Amino acid sequence: MSPEVEKEDGDSPPRPAKHEVLLPFPGSLCHRCAAPPSYVATRTSIYIRCPLLPNKYPPQPVVTCRLFRPKEAVPQHPRADPSGA
Repeated sequence: MSPEVEKEDGDSPPRPAKHEVLLPFPGSLCHRCAAPPSYVATRTSIYIRCPLLPNKYPPQPVVTCRLFRPKEAVPQHPRADPSGA
């Protein structure tokens, strides 16, 4: 399944659809960490800020981190039986 993209006129590459969120450095552990990162965007770059590390902006992508704790999985609620049983 390919991601949705918006078409542009001319020779520009397609852009992601407006409702689709693309994370910077998608392989980084930061996105899966229980300590919620914040994203800081400048005109030319995006930085991922860690609330736990002394060096608040670790070089990306982070592949190992001594403070990494995985986010807890969201519990799945059983679906209601449509038959009413």
